[in-house]
Amino acid sequence: MRDEGDRTNRLSDPSVPIDVFQMPMALGANCDGVDLGAATLDDAMRRLLASRGYQQIASRLRPSVEIPVAPLDPATEGRGDTPNAWYVNEIGDACGRLAEAVADSITAERFALMLGGDHAASIGSLAGAGVAGRLGVIWIDAHADINTPETSPSGNVHGMPLAVALGQGPERLTAIGARSGLRIDDLVYIGLRDLDPAERDLLRTGPALVFTADAIEERGIDEAILTSIDRLLRNGVDAVHLSIDIDSLDPSIVPGTGTRFPGGLTYRELIRAIGQLRRSNLPIASADVVELNPLLDPTGGSTIVAAALTTALLGRTAL
Repeated sequence: MRDEGDRTNRLSDPSVPIDVFQMPMALGANCDGVDLGAATLDDAMRRLLASRGYQQIASRLRPSVEIPVAPLDPATEGRGDTPNAWYVNEIGDACGRLAEAVADSITAERFALMLGGDHAASIGSLAGAGVAGRLGVIWIDAHADINTPETSPSGNVHGMPLAVALGQGPERLTAIGARSGLRIDDLVYIGLRDLDPAERDLLRTGPALVFTADAIEERGIDEAILTSIDRLLRNGVDAVHLSIDIDSLDPSIVPGTGTRFPGGLTYRELIRAIGQLRRSNLPIASADVVELNPLLDPTGGSTIVAAALTTALLGRTAL
């Protein structure tokens, strides 16, 4: 566990270098194209910073590291010996490598940024972030991603990373994910709107803090974020991991993602949320931006939006 004095917001500290990890994973989504999102977003992010003159932010970015991931191979069964959980062995291998990389980054007092790829990759980033001590998680997503093989309608592991981080699910994955040490009362959701039945039953009565898209429309994004910050500070977390799935946005804004559902956040709402988190005194030490699928939006518009969000996370502002 880190000392009290080390609980700084690394996201907003201009002296903190940023490690960038590309995670070209399509195994968790079981869908072609999302593996291309990592490199596509990394390139677009760096181009945007360079073209708009954000040299101070760009200078914090270390050279990208690609985490090796087995390619999606629809010709194989893919299930291994775990019923209703696709590709757990291959996902476990890749997430184990990512966990070590993120843990090394945080231990070296850098900021760890993972670009996906599908959300199953967060099994690794959450596990690595656990090196900092008690971990708070802010999950900005249309989906709860807290299924197990027993509750999942699809068997796709990108719907399971938070269950795995809580120690529930296939042993091949929990052996990695449980390193996060995550407690469900240190979990905050922003923007949920498409939950499976077992997820609704689990989250309806707490103890996770949940702001659905409907609640945000009623109460406003400011209240949601300020309440979330207060919860994690009162809980005394040592570090915070921020995970942004671009399907949290309405699909009219980002069609280039694989699990679209109407009624999502607006671009301005998400940008405002990111800005509040950057300015907060939460000890944010790591983040993910995931689920961009360039094949689903050949116009490139979704990539532009994802790059704009990611650079805003790193400090890009209008002025």
